[in-house]
Amino acid sequence: LHIGPTTPNELLDEAFALLGDAEPDALILGGDFVFLEATAEFGPRIAELVRRVNAPRCFAVLGNHDLWADDRVIAENLEAAGVELLLNDSRELPQPWESVTLVALDDPASGHPDGVRAFEKVNSQGTTVVLCHSPDGMLSMNGHSAELFLCGHTHGGHVALPWKKPIVVPCELGRRYAHGLHDVEGMALFVSRGLGGVEIPIRLNAPPDVVVFVMVERTEA
Repeated sequence: LHIGPTTPNELLDEAFALLGDAEPDALILGGDFVFLEATAEFGPRIAELVRRVNAPRCFAVLGNHDLWADDRVIAENLEAAGVELLLNDSRELPQPWESVTLVALDDPASGHPDGVRAFEKVNSQGTTVVLCHSPDGMLSMNGHSAELFLCGHTHGGHVALPWKKPIVVPCELGRRYAHGLHDVEGMALFVSRGLGGVEIPIRLNAPPDVVVFVMVERTEA
């Protein structure tokens, strides 16, 4: 989200209106809720946006900007809005989707991702979705597999060439997986460009996004 001086409030309002209209079974938030600092103003704004999406369960991880700021303010406001903030942990989705498990890894750049701890309660017979702020979280999966890996952090480069090739990406795997959907050895990886701005208030060839995934149960023919 990068709530702060370089992110228009109108952009955030539109994004969460789209998410609310989608009526998701689970709202998944990938971190970097603020830019620069977590102020008394930014915390309630996070909670206000989340409450607009009437999802049965809401989950989140923190990003590097959150950990650079006062992450306690962010955590308190997320939890006040009913969000489960996960750190190297897992949760089953609510019925009738209890066969789907969400695994959350800590931020690779500023946190301490622990794949052993995060996956220790996962039922290998079900469907596993991994959430991490950055695609570099794939390096901490400790040999575990998943059907879907959700992340962001790259901004799609924030400023990219006309064919959406990023000029600068702030993580090891970001240039290979700058944005969008990828197949990584049979695992679907989605890298969101996110919403807000950082050092500059504009994006070029890297438009913001929110994404709705529809998971369909496969049946044997």
